[in-house]
Amino acid sequence: MAKKTLELLGKNTLNYFAFPQATIDAYSVDQEDKELFRNTLDLFSKKAKSHLSYQYVKQHLNTGLVDIDIVRISKYPLPVAYNISTKKSVINISALGKRVIGSIEPRDIYTLVLYCHVASRISKLALSDSDLVAQYLSAIHLKIFSKSYGLTGSYSRLIPELRYLITVFVLVSFFGFAPELAFKRAVAVSRFDISSLKINLPDYDFSKISQLVKALGDAGTLPGINLYKYISLMIRNFGVTNIVLLEDLMRFCSCMMCATINGNTVVPPYIQSYNPKLFKNLIVAIQRGI
Repeated sequence: MAKKTLELLGKNTLNYFAFPQATIDAYSVDQEDKELFRNTLDLFSKKAKSHLSYQYVKQHLNTGLVDIDIVRISKYPLPVAYNISTKKSVINISALGKRVIGSIEPRDIYTLVLYCHVASRISKLALSDSDLVAQYLSAIHLKIFSKSYGLTGSYSRLIPELRYLITVFVLVSFFGFAPELAFKRAVAVSRFDISSLKINLPDYDFSKISQLVKALGDAGTLPGINLYKYISLMIRNFGVTNIVLLEDLMRFCSCMMCATINGNTVVPPYIQSYNPKLFKNLIVAIQRGI
């Protein structure tokens, strides 16, 4: 199940909506804009027939986007949310910094609909896929923190420790593992000797990314790291709207799928470069889940 709120974008940022249709309608774009959005999507989709995402976007085109509301909510920081009350996705063009539909690139319109599809369909991956998610999040963190936090050379021994703590977080936060079970399973995934860990694992609530960051700092895995530094680094790498992929499985899967759309500016395609082979396996797993 997706988290109700997200931490990295500020306290109580909603991950999904639970609003009646009347509330959403108050923010909806006009009918002319909706038609422009649909027509632009239709035209671009004709160029994307060979892409793995086409089958999912086509489903929404075939129904006239009846499951998607297009809105302007200036105070909501994310471009897409799922509304559990209406069972519809919401595309928030305000989060893109766009005032009119016509200023959104066709490729980005296509990407937003793909994001909607994944977010509305995926609730969880198979437990057997948890290792893939943990390995990919570890690859991201290693790439970003390796130089600035000395995870090279004489400190390379800390790499398994980093993988271990991230795996624990993924198992607990993304897949709902009980902490004690996660502590044990993560050993096999990361190949880490837990006896060398300098913190007491039960002291941390690994369902929260802020607690993962605290554990990384307290253990000396990333010396001096705190949530502010962590968020700043991640924004530099992913942009404000995409750092949520680090803390929620629905967001993670949605962003991974959108990263397959080369040239889009909603989710950076270079996300797939952290480990291309692993990324391909991850996409196959996500496709099984949607």
